[in-house]
Amino acid sequence: MSGSLRGVGRKSAPTAHFAAIAFLACALGLRLMIAEIPGIGSNYPTNSLIYNGDIQSTVKVDFLNVAFRGSQNQSEATVFDTEAYSGSWWTSVSNFLRYKEVEETFGSREGASFELFGANRDKVRMTKDWLDFSAEHLSMWWKLVASSPQSIDKVIGIMTNYTLSRAKPGPGLKVPQETLVVVSYKEGPNKELSKWSLAATISSHAAAGMGRIVVSGVLEEEKDLVEQVFDVIRSQFEPNPPELSFCLALNETTGDNGFVNINRTSLKKLRFVLLGKNVTEADVQCWLGDTEVVKTPEAKEYEPIMQSKWNYVYFTESDLLVTTRQYSLIALGQKLMDGFVLAPHRLQPLPHGSDFDDTDIRRIIPATGFFEHVQDIDSTVMSCWCEFYVIHNTC
Repeated sequence: MSGSLRGVGRKSAPTAHFAAIAFLACALGLRLMIAEIPGIGSNYPTNSLIYNGDIQSTVKVDFLNVAFRGSQNQSEATVFDTEAYSGSWWTSVSNFLRYKEVEETFGSREGASFELFGANRDKVRMTKDWLDFSAEHLSMWWKLVASSPQSIDKVIGIMTNYTLSRAKPGPGLKVPQETLVVVSYKEGPNKELSKWSLAATISSHAAAGMGRIVVSGVLEEEKDLVEQVFDVIRSQFEPNPPELSFCLALNETTGDNGFVNINRTSLKKLRFVLLGKNVTEADVQCWLGDTEVVKTPEAKEYEPIMQSKWNYVYFTESDLLVTTRQYSLIALGQKLMDGFVLAPHRLQPLPHGSDFDDTDIRRIIPATGFFEHVQDIDSTVMSCWCEFYVIHNTC
């Protein structure tokens, strides 16, 4: 399975998707490697479940070690933490609770990732193959064509088609089913754009089989639009949609400008819920759902006081699609059970001339010359990675 926009059709963002990868690879002087996956053929469709031992033994998910500059494991690592940033991460509840700095109101939105990594040094991993686990960043893509109303309409159409083409997950896998996804959310000026960006984001996680998805905003009036998105998701994934809830983050401003760091305040509220700290029963139910919650005051350090069936936390923003494969989820789940933090690769789609032919040419990759023909990526039979990772370089 895949969360990529390329699944919508040749004339939508799939072209932009790979154009972005190819463009960045060439700009950095890197050799982009695209190869067939041994043991997987066209007889395994995109959303098939690959469980049998023969196939799993021939498809190996490789992981990269992530290090902080100056840390003890630097010599063993293949990438630095700056390369692990995507605006998303996936880890156990206990690793999340190590992130004590989230209780502070200062800091950047990006800090919600870097500080979580810092609290779990030597545990952060990325997949070598970008298609095993990555996040596609949508808002930069549409901001490049935002001056054209016609192009924004196309963006909304692409995200709508993507959302409504997501496949229902097969038999659930243990770790995704036990995962609570937190989507930090702030409604933008264009409500349709906000709606379908959020819908695409949620649908990509629902297609990966995530058990519960909480959209966390600051304003109660944001709930109406979010509930419209939930209606779309429930219809698309019936009869077994993920649990869905809109929950308020802490409305804490940073400095004198009234800025609310929604990433940090969402995670701070979840931390307080898990620790039973300054929260109501309604807060606990909103975040953890109707599942049985056991209050355990004598819980060990980094273990939740409010214990539930949610053993893992996936954090993301409302413009990030998760891209993975079903057999990759098995390997990702094992890494999470082994106590690691998983950081997806950040893929940046760029507008391509085949999608936005009426847009200012300076804002898109023209469908001419080197970029006239764009390679479609079939994640069921192909891999994509940098030929080498050098600790002192970008890749």
